Amino acid sequence: MPVYVDFPGGAAGRQCGGAFLSSLILATGPDGRVLHMPELALLSLSLVFVGPVLMAVLEHRLRRATAAPAAALDSAPIDP
Repeated sequence: MPVYVDFPGGAAGRQCGGAFLSSLILATGPDGRVLHMPELALLSLSLVFVGPVLMAVLEHRLRRATAAPAAALDSAPIDP
C-alpha cells in the first residue's frame, strides 16, 4: 500500500516550496541578468536522479518495517 505525504496546500504548496527555494538560489546581476541558473539546473537534475533511488530505499524500509510485526504475530503461540 503506497504512502502519500501531502504538503499544506496540496500541489500549490509543493510549487510554492520550489519557487521559494529557487528565489533563494537565483539572483539578479547589476545589468538585469539572472545569476546562478546553472547551479539551480544542477540541483534540479540531481534531485531528478536521486529522488527515485531515495523513494526505492524508503519503500523497501517501509515494507520491511510493516512485515516484521506481521511475522511476529504469525509465530506467536496461541493459547486455547
